Amino acid sequence: MTSEAIKQPRARVNAPIVALLSVIGIVILVPIAGLLYLSFTSTNPPAGAAWYERFSLEQFDMLFQQVDFGKYALNSLKVSLVYTIPAVFSSMLAGYAFARLRARGAKMLFAIVVATMLIPLFVYIVPLFVVYSRLGLTNSLLPWLFWGIGGNAFYIFLFRQFFDAFPAEMEDAAMLDGLTRWGIFTRIVIPNSWTAISTVAILAFSGAWGDYLIQKVLLFNDSASTLPVRLGAGVFDPTGSVILMPATLAGVLLYLIPPVLIFIIFQRQIVQGTATSGLK
Repeated sequence: MTSEAIKQPRARVNAPIVALLSVIGIVILVPIAGLLYLSFTSTNPPAGAAWYERFSLEQFDMLFQQVDFGKYALNSLKVSLVYTIPAVFSSMLAGYAFARLRARGAKMLFAIVVATMLIPLFVYIVPLFVVYSRLGLTNSLLPWLFWGIGGNAFYIFLFRQFFDAFPAEMEDAAMLDGLTRWGIFTRIVIPNSWTAISTVAILAFSGAWGDYLIQKVLLFNDSASTLPVRLGAGVFDPTGSVILMPATLAGVLLYLIPPVLIFIIFQRQIVQGTATSGLK
């Protein structure tokens, strides 16, 4: 056979799809480029200066002068960790129970759990504030701890799908050797589930770190306020009368770095975790 005969056919390039994806990419990248430009550009550059001569860390200096950035970042970190750690564990337990324990009404209960994802936040945000304010739990981390202990419907769904595809023969053999269900879970299931665990942990941390509305409603004191809430109010000049938009955008850029780095570093685990959970 000739070399031309054994050549693999080239994939056809769909020009309209490429054009559409290019437009979407530009729409996404233009605001990011503007964010980077304004964050690293001097407010009063020399006249006639080239674009590279406008580079300055002036906006970050103003940001740190006017905002206690470390305090608010630490508050955001506390909220994210207080929610993420119990949410991963409780969602994993619930997902394993739905996948392995056969009980009457289990399918209906799982359907109800999944259906709660369809309820928009705006439906219950006001009752949520009323309940926690009357209990005296505003401006504290306890609401996020309770939500973490209660689990998350989406994370329960991910774990349930993962454990449903997990080979049950290993657990049956361990049960014949005398291991209890809890021993199977701790000694066999968890060590073989780090892909799903890391995926849910990344999603939970990023979700709590990126939340604004609930943190704005429940953490309204300055001492308990988080980074997105503080940056949402803007960075003011020393007189407190003018919002410095470039300095505010510099803070937004720093705020975006942790979730972006987490995604870049753990993107393989996220893809593997969603694939093994049946989401493609």
